[in-house]
Amino acid sequence: MSRAGGPFTRPSLAPLLDRSATDPFLTASPFVTIENGRWRMWYVSATEWRLAPPGPRHYYNIRFAESLDGALWTRDGTICLDYATPDEHAFARPWVVHDERGYRMWFAVRGTAYEIAMAESTDGRRWNRHGDGGLRAAGTDWESEMVEYPAVFRYEDRQYMLYNGNGFGASGVGLAVLDQ
Repeated sequence: MSRAGGPFTRPSLAPLLDRSATDPFLTASPFVTIENGRWRMWYVSATEWRLAPPGPRHYYNIRFAESLDGALWTRDGTICLDYATPDEHAFARPWVVHDERGYRMWFAVRGTAYEIAMAESTDGRRWNRHGDGGLRAAGTDWESEMVEYPAVFRYEDRQYMLYNGNGFGASGVGLAVLDQ
């Protein structure tokens, strides 16, 4: 918590979203917004580990939680985004925009490598993925192998996305502009 821009303090030594029967392995990468006094969170949940040819492989999807105060969260197991193909196994960094058009979420999803995908929703809980709203690795330089971890914002009537390139950002941060 922080008051009036002061230093942050921890209200508890325990995590807000610990492992549970709903989220048995880990919770991570939260995106939180407050709408009409209700806190809404989209987060990554590890669902399982599987043996794969190079070794154990993690499986993460994106889930939903709500809170009245930002401290006590209700999780009912709602899966917002799940694996679309057998190759997909990890989601990361959901970023949600809510406006008069509804909800749009950009997120990183990993099959062979991370790419950024997009989904839309009318209620923030049930999502439909769109193949043309994201960003894929391109070129032969710093973003040739992967793009991930989107952060979306508006500036002067344009929508922008910051994102990481190869090596989970070791090669740099990029900027993309939404074609309108």
